[in-house]
Amino acid sequence: MLVSPGGDPYQAIRDGKLALLPTFSTTFQTLLTQMVAPKPADRPTAEQILAHPLLNPRRISPPQSSTAAKMEQTQAYGGLNLVKSSR
Repeated sequence: MLVSPGGDPYQAIRDGKLALLPTFSTTFQTLLTQMVAPKPADRPTAEQILAHPLLNPRRISPPQSSTAAKMEQTQAYGGLNLVKSSR
């Protein structure tokens, strides 16, 4: 699909609204959504993206069972909330 500037799909992407990608993991979709955040200050840096477990599988993530571990993982990725909530 070609997305032309000024069209509805283009504007949706610019607004940070991405269509769900059912064949991709929620982890990937979350990362992608963060990467196209409307405000550049809200986007992860290249270093944070490259450190993400999807792109750097050798990096061992801390356990996700405790709140402390979730906070630790969030801090490890520069404040990005990459941990799926268990609620």
